[in-house]
Amino acid sequence: MSRPYGPYVHSLLYSATSDSYPRCPYDISFIFDNFKLLGVLDLECINMGNSFPTGVLVLAGLRFLALCGDVDSIPDSISHLRDLETLIVKGLKGKVLLPYTLWSMENLRHLHVNNYAAITLEDDESIIISQVINLVSFSSPYLLCCEGTENIMRRLLKLQKLRCLFSELRDDTGKCNQFPILNFLTELDSLNILYSGRIAPPCKFDLPLNLRKLTLSKFRCHGIVFQRLGDYLTLRFLNYSVKLLRGKCGK
Repeated sequence: MSRPYGPYVHSLLYSATSDSYPRCPYDISFIFDNFKLLGVLDLECINMGNSFPTGVLVLAGLRFLALCGDVDSIPDSISHLRDLETLIVKGLKGKVLLPYTLWSMENLRHLHVNNYAAITLEDDESIIISQVINLVSFSSPYLLCCEGTENIMRRLLKLQKLRCLFSELRDDTGKCNQFPILNFLTELDSLNILYSGRIAPPCKFDLPLNLRKLTLSKFRCHGIVFQRLGDYLTLRFLNYSVKLLRGKCGK
């Protein structure tokens, strides 16, 4: 059976199937040999199996890449795609580990991972990233309040849209993990926070003062505490869904 061949094709999108779990993963290796000049590759509608297709790394001109599969991590070598501007990964298992090398991709503007992304750090979590990360939109990282995560977030100074997951986990000392401070993200326009925990102590938010759209989902109503709420004069849209506790509070 002949394989499609397009040496001068610049965009390739697969959208004709809804078969997320085929008996055998789709063999897409022919794409890397037959479509060398691709700038756009959208494979989000098909399941490629449980391993990231490293063959895609030969497509040096890619600017847009969307993938789907039972992958649980993105390889360090993704940084070889130096022209990549948009990366979408739909992880059917849930969590997808992001490599540390992603933060060195100067042209990457949009990073979207479903269901959620775990930020991996090098052995030395205190390592300093000196350059500004150029991401404009980012979803959906699982945020922890730790030095390594904060170091990365402080480099996202151009971020405009962020959708993230958060839960208040307790460490070995019994101290509760608070939501990371984000007030330094002065370009952030839209923030969507999904709470995924079961503990309900007060949760403090220290957000950018020029934030315009804020969405809070699945929080317990008495567990939300804003610092300087009256200072959020630019906030035009606030949407939140809460879990009612003993009928004492509501929207």
